Amino acid sequence: MTFEHRAFGRGGLGAVLGSKNVKAVTFEGDSAPDIEVSDVAKEVTREAATEDHVLKRQGTAFETEWVNDELSLPTKYWERMDFDEGVEGISGDRVEERKYEKATCSKCAFACKLPTRDEESGVETEGPEFETVFAFGSNPMVDDIVSVMKSNDLCDKYGLDTISAGVSITAYLKANDEFGNSELIHELIEKIAHREGEGDMLAEGVDRFADELGVKNWTVKGLEFPAHDGRVSHGLALSYCTANRGADHMYSAMNIYDYFQADDPSTLEGKPDILPEVENQKAVNDTAVFCRFSRNNVLETWDGEDHRDRYTALMDASYEDLMDLGSRIVELERHFNNQRGFDRDADMVPYEIEGIEAGLDRYYELRGWNQDGTVPEENVAAYT
Repeated sequence: MTFEHRAFGRGGLGAVLGSKNVKAVTFEGDSAPDIEVSDVAKEVTREAATEDHVLKRQGTAFETEWVNDELSLPTKYWERMDFDEGVEGISGDRVEERKYEKATCSKCAFACKLPTRDEESGVETEGPEFETVFAFGSNPMVDDIVSVMKSNDLCDKYGLDTISAGVSITAYLKANDEFGNSELIHELIEKIAHREGEGDMLAEGVDRFADELGVKNWTVKGLEFPAHDGRVSHGLALSYCTANRGADHMYSAMNIYDYFQADDPSTLEGKPDILPEVENQKAVNDTAVFCRFSRNNVLETWDGEDHRDRYTALMDASYEDLMDLGSRIVELERHFNNQRGFDRDADMVPYEIEGIEAGLDRYYELRGWNQDGTVPEENVAAYT
C-alpha cells in the first residue's frame, strides 16, 4: 500500500516484503524538485480537467454494464460471460450513488478516485474499481455493491490484491458450490490474511491449489486472470501469453485496440505485429510513472502522430529512443524470467485460441528472441 487506498498491486511484492519482515518503507524530506512544466503537459492537464469524463463520476466501475453487454464479463468462475440477473446491483450507477466527495491523486486532473460510503451499513472505501467489481461481484455471483465495497475495504486493510484474492476465493466457491455467499467471502478474506483454516491454502494462489480443489487453473505464469477476457479479445489473449507478469491486462492493454480499433476482436490477424511496440510503450509509461488513465491524452500506437508528438515532448526524447528503452526493459524482464525457468511453455493461456502458436512465433521473431521464448545470449551480453 502506498497510502490508504492505493497499492502497487499484484505480482506478490507485498508477500516478498512480508517474508523479509519489512512492514513499511518511509521517506522524509523538505525539498521539492525543480521541475519546469512544459506547455504540452499543461495542455494535457487542461483537456482532462475540462472534460466531463465518466471516470470522474464512476471510476472504472462504469465498465461493468458495458462489458456485460459485450458478453465479456466473467461470471460464475468463467462459466458464463454475462451476469444479466445481477449486473445492475454492481453497476457503475450503484457506485456513483455512494460517492460522497471528489478526490484525486496529487495534481491529477483525471480525478478517477471515488471515495464511497454506504450510509445504511457504514461501509466506507474507495471505489470499488471495475476489476474489484468483477473479482468480488460478477465472478462469484454477488449482486450487491455494498458486499463488494466491504470486500474491497478488507483487502485494502490487509494489503491483498483484489483480483488475486477474489479469483482465489471464487475458485473455492466453485469447488464448494457456494456462489453468491457474501458472508463466506468476507470470512475467507480474513482467513487468507491470517492464514487460518482454508485461508492457508487460498493464500498460495490458484496456481498452487487448483488441482487439489478440482477447479480450472485460471492463471498464466502463476498470476490469476483479471476481468478482461482473451476469449473475446484475441489480441489480449496473445498478450497474456507474452506478458512477463503473466495474466496482466495492463502489460499491453491490447483489449483497448481489439474493442475500438480492430476489425475483428476474435482473430489474431495482424496483432502479433502490433504487440511488441505496445508492450514497449507501456514499459516506458511505467518507467516514467505515467498514470495509465492519461494514456489516451498522451499516446497509443493507433492514435496517430499527434499523440506521439505529445509523448516525445513530455519525455524530451525521440520516439525511436523511447521504444528502444521499452524494448530493453521488456527483454531484461524476459531474461529474468528465463533464468527462473520460464520459457515458451509458460507463454500460454488455459483455453484454445486459433493461431496462437503462429502468433507466438511471429512475436518472438519480431523481438529477436529464440523460438523457445528465451533471450539469446548475445542480446543479454549487451546489457551486462
